[in-house]
Amino acid sequence: MPLQIGNLLAQQVQDMLKSTNAAVKLKWPNDVLVDQKKIAGVLIESEQDHAGNYYFLVGIGVNYKFAPKVETSGQERGRVTTCICDYIDADDDDDGVEAARELGWRIAKDVREWVELQKNWDGAADSIMTAWETWAEFGNKLILRDDPGNETVVPLSLEKDGRLRVKGQNGKERLLCFEYLL
Repeated sequence: MPLQIGNLLAQQVQDMLKSTNAAVKLKWPNDVLVDQKKIAGVLIESEQDHAGNYYFLVGIGVNYKFAPKVETSGQERGRVTTCICDYIDADDDDDGVEAARELGWRIAKDVREWVELQKNWDGAADSIMTAWETWAEFGNKLILRDDPGNETVVPLSLEKDGRLRVKGQNGKERLLCFEYLL
């Protein structure tokens, strides 16, 4: 699910910026980057009820009119951010509110359609992986933010279960499941 939500977001951002030369990419697992700056992200939590049913709470954020200032040093540092309006002009009449609302509706529609489609689709996982890899930039150095040594790793590929294969500074490969990459 995190990878597919990233796919959907990247496509919507790309559609918004199609008249520009902006490079839209995904950083594992689902941060959307434009020209290496974070423009959107996803937080997904799951819960299980007393009957054993799982529910997913999906939070999606897209910087439309403003990009929050994010500290780029220190323990809680993040990536430099950007917003849609850094690349396109918002409608001056409503400060871009209607366009941002429309973007939200399109994202929600995409998520709903995907959830319905994947219920009976055996090839969903392979399709998600293939699509995600088209948005990814393998080979770029990233920092493991929460690693005490701030180790630099190079993403190599995506595993069938969604884990990211990386090569560390020591040349050894390993799989990441939940690390925060800068």
